[in-house]
Amino acid sequence: MSNGTNMPNQVVVIGSGFGGLGLAIRLQARGYQVTILEKRGQVGGRAYQLKKNGYTFDMGPSLITAPFLLEELFSLSGQKLADVVDMIPLDPYYRIFYHDGSHIDYTGNPDTMKKEMARFNSADAGRYDDFFNAVTPIYDAVIREGLGATPFDTLKQMVRFIPRALALGGFRSVTSFVNRYFMDERHRFAFSFHPLFIGGSPFRSPSIYAMIPALEREAGVWFARGGMYSVVQALAQTFTSLGGTIRTHSPVEEIVV
Repeated sequence: MSNGTNMPNQVVVIGSGFGGLGLAIRLQARGYQVTILEKRGQVGGRAYQLKKNGYTFDMGPSLITAPFLLEELFSLSGQKLADVVDMIPLDPYYRIFYHDGSHIDYTGNPDTMKKEMARFNSADAGRYDDFFNAVTPIYDAVIREGLGATPFDTLKQMVRFIPRALALGGFRSVTSFVNRYFMDERHRFAFSFHPLFIGGSPFRSPSIYAMIPALEREAGVWFARGGMYSVVQALAQTFTSLGGTIRTHSPVEEIVV
């Protein structure tokens, strides 16, 4: 890791959200000298914390659906996730309220979920397994095979991916994919709203995101005691313990190449 002057390669990461912190930890652990520049007064990016009038708010995400990714990050500094963040499994995962005043307790337990769904539409409950049989191959491709971490930044890579995407139904929208299995609008919403997590629309986001219910059922949905900012703080501490540098109040105005 040398640039020819016996000095370690210098890396600057702009932004200290989960993506920035994760990248910085990986690079620092591999021997690079990394500096994070964050324009706010505290780390976290969109996952920042607000304290006001005696109350504390997470301003971004509030749940963890892929704890194994955090496990991997903390392992780079010889830590275990359970030792640095108090993780609480949620059951049900969340309660979804509808405009008509009804609600559904969304859980990863198939039998419990089918009973919840049968209150609204028994035929939909009968198609629950069919839906998960359809989304499991997408989950396997994205998570188990690493498709979700593959950059499609060349025409050749995109051309090679097209047959796989067609086979997975990847060019459908999430809404279109889900609507093939459920008739009740409440069930359609419950299994298609997940693109909202990243600011996407279920009506336009590709059906790759339909695999999130499978991810939730496989890995669970978790809450970090103290809120998501406790995870941000643990990641920042891990980064600095590896020798990284964080500079807050440091907006970037220009990237010179």
